Amino acid sequence: MMYLLTKVSREKALASEEEKKVQVINADVAKKQKACQEDLAKAEPALIAAKNALGTLNKVTGLVCLGGMDYIYYKIIQKVQIKISCYCALATRPS
Repeated sequence: MMYLLTKVSREKALASEEEKKVQVINADVAKKQKACQEDLAKAEPALIAAKNALGTLNKVTGLVCLGGMDYIYYKIIQKVQIKISCYCALATRPS
């Protein structure tokens, strides 16, 4: 009977230590989650603006294709579109 009580006490102590470790990990995860949410909140407006700008450039490019603008302007707009598309892709890529 004494052996059983000793074993239970030992197991309780181990479980208590593991619980403390889990609490430390949970606190660390909560801090990282908060930091990530703050970063996301800061980045979202820029992402939305970039997507809106890309939409506007798509409209402008459509007008260019209809005629009226020189080829060089078309190429410049095309390059800007590519840059914004890359930015949007990087901004939405999971870290």
